[in-house]
Amino acid sequence: MPFAHPTRSAVLFLAGTVLVAGCGSGGSSKTAPSAKDARSGYPVVLDNCGQQVRIDRAPRRAVALDQGSAEILFSLGLADRIGSIAKGKRADLIMVSSRDINMGPFTDPYHMLVDSAQPWNVDTVMVDGRIVKRGGKLTAIDTVMLMTEAAKASREVRDRAKWW
Repeated sequence: MPFAHPTRSAVLFLAGTVLVAGCGSGGSSKTAPSAKDARSGYPVVLDNCGQQVRIDRAPRRAVALDQGSAEILFSLGLADRIGSIAKGKRADLIMVSSRDINMGPFTDPYHMLVDSAQPWNVDTVMVDGRIVKRGGKLTAIDTVMLMTEAAKASREVRDRAKWW
């Protein structure tokens, strides 16, 4: 079967088509401000497909899924904090194992993540430069204690409700 999830594939195709067609060549010829201009102060006003977008302050969190998104963030003066993996820079990353049976054979990484990946395939997660999951195990949460407290709270609610 070529498409495991035909509805999801159709939605992604349509979303991609709309995204590509959304900014035609009839837009403004203005360019985004340079990183130097953006760092000198806010607000920053950008032209987005003929619409003026005002950004009042530097983003605290940002996601760049492709080079175009990264370039926008660079134009907002964030190049010194984002754009590469280096000490002192903020990073949100996920590392997905491609060795599990549901991920093979490894071909296109985008297809693999959208159509095949499951939560158990996530090996490592970094949030804001801090590792919160490594080797498939959460590092920032004591899961045994969390589950013990959750079971206790559940029992207490059932007892008060005289349920079970």
